[in-house]
Amino acid sequence: MTGAKGLDVTQILAIVLPVFGLIAVGLVAVKLRLITAETADGVGQFSFVLAMPAYLFRTLATSALPATIPWGYWASYFGAIGLSWALTQFLGRRILAMARSEAVLAGMAAAMGNTVMIGIPLLVKAHGEQVGVPIALILGLNLPLSMVVATLMVEQAASGPQGQMGRSLTRGLATHPLFLAIIAGVLFSFSGFRLAGPPDQLLLALGATGVPCALISLGGSLARYGIAGRIDRGLFISAMKLVAAPALVYVLGAHVFLLPPIYLATAVVFASAPVGVNVYLFALRHQTGIAMISQAIALSSLLAVVSTGVWLWFLGIGG
Repeated sequence: MTGAKGLDVTQILAIVLPVFGLIAVGLVAVKLRLITAETADGVGQFSFVLAMPAYLFRTLATSALPATIPWGYWASYFGAIGLSWALTQFLGRRILAMARSEAVLAGMAAAMGNTVMIGIPLLVKAHGEQVGVPIALILGLNLPLSMVVATLMVEQAASGPQGQMGRSLTRGLATHPLFLAIIAGVLFSFSGFRLAGPPDQLLLALGATGVPCALISLGGSLARYGIAGRIDRGLFISAMKLVAAPALVYVLGAHVFLLPPIYLATAVVFASAPVGVNVYLFALRHQTGIAMISQAIALSSLLAVVSTGVWLWFLGIGG
């Protein structure tokens, strides 16, 4: 796992182009008014609430889970994105003269990627079903951690009481489709029951729609984001998200915790995903840095067409 293992451009394009091609389909469809932005949102809602949970549940319910807790895997990923957040926030304040609230959002943008709509499709395209467990092991911890951070930020801004904060966090986790699918899949895996026949085929068919629907919806949402304002900030955040974060993950995963190839690839590809739309929702909620984050989402999604291909080549994925 130290190089490209002889991959050529054609092999990389075979992985990357179908993923970003579907994003382009969604973007063009909304721009040309073939479908409305609301329709694209509805497609994304279907993927998030039904299709992706079906994929994750079936994957975990039919897979052998690790016998030990993957501390090194989690440390590689979450340690790296934590460092990326802190470094981006520090440099944003010192070099780009961001306001404190803008620097916080920039750090969040460098840490929180579009893992569901970009990371999962790339990994599934490259590795198939075997990548399901490594994906779930990151999402299973990333989702509650993200909810904690999100709730703390929202409640702090609103100066809400601590009890309200706890209720908001509990409600968010208890109604999160992906988190519930992961928990249910793990429990089913340990139950001794076997998923087969029509239920398995139903989940397989439903889960197969998740990736294309998510990508088309993402394209529709990107049609709303322009590249206005100070481009230096958007480029800085994009560089930290697409280059620095996955590089930190690779260093920790390959040279410190010595992760197996499939786990290393999953962590790096997840970290290399462009800025997540959820960061824009935080900017909108706090009415700060909206133009900066919108620009970072658009730029990082555009640049990810190249950067993810480079990371796949570097990791030797697809050979």
